[in-house]
Amino acid sequence: LKVQGVLEDSTKFGAKLTLVDLAGSERIKKTGAQGSRRQEGININKGLFILGQVVSALAEQRPKYKRKPPYRDSKLTRLLQDSLGGNSRTIMVACVSPADFNLDETINTLRYATSARNIKNTATRNVIKSISPEEAAKIQRENQLLAAQVKELQETIRKMSLEESAPSVASTESSESDDHLGEVVITESKEV
Repeated sequence: LKVQGVLEDSTKFGAKLTLVDLAGSERIKKTGAQGSRRQEGININKGLFILGQVVSALAEQRPKYKRKPPYRDSKLTRLLQDSLGGNSRTIMVACVSPADFNLDETINTLRYATSARNIKNTATRNVIKSISPEEAAKIQRENQLLAAQVKELQETIRKMSLEESAPSVASTESSESDDHLGEVVITESKEV
């Protein structure tokens, strides 16, 4: 669900609400699924596995073991990328079963919820304020002025590097006795 609007002071805002029921892992031995239901269970397990990897990568506190979350490995994690590691507030509800035959799933769910709890997101307001046409023209003129300054500075640097490299080549040709100095000058001109 995406909501966009404009406040009284002509400030634009946008919000997104994502609700996902992960449904738990599908144990093929327990469900006895066959055919297309079996393939669906395999796909669910793959998505949950990748989601577990993303949660582990985001929850890792030690800098030595930090890695990039594999968001692109699954459609589920790609859809939840903003909610998991972005500028958002995320609430996760983990449902467990007290039955003995669900003990493995309950322990896995609690481990997953524990690592998901370690993810630290900071939500900030992304507000887009509308500007008048005069302000837009002023900003555009400023951008053009800055672009011209950058171009002028780049041209100055290019001219300076050409001036420095020309005498260094001439000095290496004229002074055959001081080969070491000529080599240093050539190396310095290449670095500029």
